[in-house]
Amino acid sequence: MTLLFPRMRVAAGFLLGVCFALAGCENEVLKPEPADTDYYPLQVGSYRVYRVEVKNYSNNVVTTSTLQRRERVVDTYTNVSGALTYRLIRSVRPNATAAWQDDSVMTLTVKPTTVELSSNNRRTVELVFPAKNDVQWNRDVYNDRDTVIAKTRQYQAVGAAYTIGGQSYNRTITTVDPSPDTIFYRRSQRQIFAQGVGPVYREKRVLNYCQGTPGQNCQIGSGYVVIGEERRETLIEYKP
Repeated sequence: MTLLFPRMRVAAGFLLGVCFALAGCENEVLKPEPADTDYYPLQVGSYRVYRVEVKNYSNNVVTTSTLQRRERVVDTYTNVSGALTYRLIRSVRPNATAAWQDDSVMTLTVKPTTVELSSNNRRTVELVFPAKNDVQWNRDVYNDRDTVIAKTRQYQAVGAAYTIGGQSYNRTITTVDPSPDTIFYRRSQRQIFAQGVGPVYREKRVLNYCQGTPGQNCQIGSGYVVIGEERRETLIEYKP
C-alpha cells in the first residue's frame, strides 16, 4: 500500500525521518523498502529450477555435462529454538523432457538477522541482515569447517542490477567466499540473490593443481589440474 507523508522516509514499515521545516514542506509519495529477507523469499508450494553446468577435471582432461535441478518448498515447522524452518526437496533430471528424481532434502531457517541452510548434516549461514557491501561473516559458525572467528563470506554489489540467461533483475545481492589462490589449489564460491526471487545464480570451483607428487607427469605452477570441479547453476524457472 502506498503511504503519503510530508517529507517522511519509510523503510521496512518504520518511519526513519520527519520533516522539521516549519513551512514549505512538499508532500512526497514514498513506498516502504522491502525487508532484506525478500532476497530469499520462501513459501510452501514455491520452487526454483536451475540449469546446471558441470566441468570435471582429471589429469588436466575436462569432461562437461549439463542437468537440471529443482528445489521445491514442501512444508514448514518450528525448530527447537522457535525459528520458522522450511523443508525443501531437491530433485534432478538430465534434461527438460525427463522425469524428476528426488535427490536430497535441505532446510532453510529464516531469522530476523540470518538465513541458515542445513544440508548433508552441515549448517551454514547463507545470508545476514541487514545486507551491506563488504559486510563479512562466518558461514561455518555452526559447524566444524572453520574457526568461530573466521570471516569466510562477504557481500558485494548490494542492490545492483544483474542480467543472466536473458533475464534481468533490478535489485540483487552477491555473496562471495574469498579464498586466496595458490599454485596448488583454487577454491571459490559466488551466489547472486534477486529481490523477490531468491537465488538466481551460483558458481563453485574446487581445483587441485599439480602437487609435484611422485608419479605425476606435470609441472608445479603450470596450471595443470590433477582433479577438480567447476559448477554453475542458473535459474531458468521459478514459482513464487
